[in-house]
Amino acid sequence: MSRVAYLSSLGHVGYGIDRSEKLLRMACERAPKSHFVEGGVRALPFRDDSFDGLWMNAVLHHLIPPHMTRSLAECRVLKPSGLLFVSVHLDDSSG
Repeated sequence: MSRVAYLSSLGHVGYGIDRSEKLLRMACERAPKSHFVEGGVRALPFRDDSFDGLWMNAVLHHLIPPHMTRSLAECRVLKPSGLLFVSVHLDDSSG
C-alpha cells in the first residue's frame, strides 16, 4: 500500500504528485480515495499553507543541488504548524 493510500485509509485527505501519467494512472487504481496530480516537486501546483503534512521520500537525491533547494522551498505548501518528512538515500553514486 502506498503512503498516500495508507494516509487516506486513516481518514486523511491524501494527495500524490508525479510527472508520469502512467504512474499516476496506476496510483489512482491502487488508491481511489486519494487525489493525484501531474506535476513536479520543484513547482508544486498548490497554494501556500495548503497542507498539514508533506512527505518527500526518496525524492531529493534524484535532483541536482539547485533543484533540491528549489524543491525544499516548495515546503511553502505546509501550514505553519505542518509536519515535514524528508528521506534521502546517500551513497557513492549520489549527486
